[in-house]
Order: sequence, then C-alpha cells, then structure tokens
Amino acid sequence: MKETNLLAAAMTRAAQIAVSELKQKLRDEGKPFHEIRTSDVCGSIARHLELNPRILEKATAEVERWRKKGSLKGARKTPDFTALLSGASDAE
Repeated sequence: MKETNLLAAAMTRAAQIAVSELKQKLRDEGKPFHEIRTSDVCGSIARHLELNPRILEKATAEVERWRKKGSLKGARKTPDFTALLSGASDAE
C-alpha cells in the first residue's frame, strides 16, 4: 500500500469520527435523530478536525492497527505508518 493510500485511509477514518461526534452534538442539542444527515455536518468536518487533533491521532492508530492485522491489502509491505505520517506532515 502506498504512502498516499495510508494517509487517505487515516483522513477518511478521521472524517468518519468527526461526523459521528458532530451528529452526537446535534442530538445532544435536541435535534431528532431521524432529522440529522451527514450533509448537515459536512461543512463543519474540517473545522472540527482542526479543533480536535486527537481525532486524527485516534484515526491514525486505528489504521495502523488494521495494517498490522493485515486488514488493509498489501499494507505489510509498507514502512512504519507513524513514520510516514510524521514525514508527510513535515513536508506540508
């Protein structure tokens, strides 16, 4: 699995976690469950991830765990996932 695929997997998982948290926040504010759609929170995902860096850390750990289990096809052929992320964030 290529470095970009691993980064994409981590970001996808982080977005899923953010959507879940944002939907829960809306439910806590009293909006009925059946009225909350992902499209209602799409605009807030990037901001939520920016304010909560722990989400990306959690997503990275989950994807790394999946990679070690072999759940991601071909992932065992890649170098250490955490090292890839830290190297990519330095380049940006």
